[in-house]
Amino acid sequence: MAAPVLRIRLLLGLWLTILAGCAANGPLSRLARQPSPYEQYIDSLQQSGLEQTALGQDWLRAGDAALARPIPASLPFRETGYFAPDTPTATAWRVEVRRGRTLAIEVSFDTAVPGRLFVDVFRTTSEATLQRVTSLPLDTHTLTLLADQDTTYVVRVQPELLRGGRYTLVERTTSSLRFPVSGLTARAVQSLFGATRDAGTREHEGVDIFAPRGTPVVAVVDGVAQPATNGLGGNVVWLTPNTRNGTYYYAHLERWAFDDSTPVRAGDVVGYVGNTGNARSTAPHLHFGVYAGGAIDPWPFLQPDDERPPEPRGDLTSLGQLVRVLPRTTPLRAGPDAPLAAGAGLA
Repeated sequence: MAAPVLRIRLLLGLWLTILAGCAANGPLSRLARQPSPYEQYIDSLQQSGLEQTALGQDWLRAGDAALARPIPASLPFRETGYFAPDTPTATAWRVEVRRGRTLAIEVSFDTAVPGRLFVDVFRTTSEATLQRVTSLPLDTHTLTLLADQDTTYVVRVQPELLRGGRYTLVERTTSSLRFPVSGLTARAVQSLFGATRDAGTREHEGVDIFAPRGTPVVAVVDGVAQPATNGLGGNVVWLTPNTRNGTYYYAHLERWAFDDSTPVRAGDVVGYVGNTGNARSTAPHLHFGVYAGGAIDPWPFLQPDDERPPEPRGDLTSLGQLVRVLPRTTPLRAGPDAPLAAGAGLA
């Protein structure tokens, strides 16, 4: 029995080592976490010895200071500004994003000398600290991020050392799900999450989308659709997504598009609008719900995309340049009551 016991102890020790390594600050987690372009740049500063120079220290402090004092911003928003190449600078904005919304970021950077612009996205944790969640790859200009809970994000923008120019940042939110009723938009939603039902004895755990009987109902994401029947929903479909948490619920269907569990792609028909279940006395509609440890408001998932912020007014060609903003001459008078002398002035 000694050999099996020894093997068990060895396996247990290996398992505990793996668990320790995969902890939030464990060595395996650090190996698995892909460093951001910003972190890779810091490594290059360390290897070249620039990190310990006054300029390198100023650059690092600028990045930290931006995160410590982010600018509150309401979505959607657009910011156009200028980074001076001879002054290490960074800017950060704090935005609130509801669960189910997709944060969409677009960045442009115009500079006379080719340079890199680092864009990093952080979220605030329950301990009021910042945790990096994603970064913009250096060869791209757009980034999207699905909020899996109501989240405060901080977006930091910083150019590399001795590089500057005009930047434009656009942030807005978009829907994260395909609309579940074919041919309709969010304007067809006529009853929202949380509305009272059955004389106030329960709350509505979804949204109601009214449409003619027989209108196709489609999968909002790729996943596996399971038809079922229950007293409240009548003919229903549960859709389990392939790459997300939770499930999506379709109720009051006239009929299903299939009888057994079926893999589907976003846009595939899963059923048809009806009023089965406890909706017999109402017009045909789809009850659509989102569940993940309980009912979640589906509206942010389906809400129309934010409009793109308008281009800034005014001429931006002089942004970052020294320009004369005062008249070239000051008019002179012969005396307090004398008229202006033609052509008289002080440069």
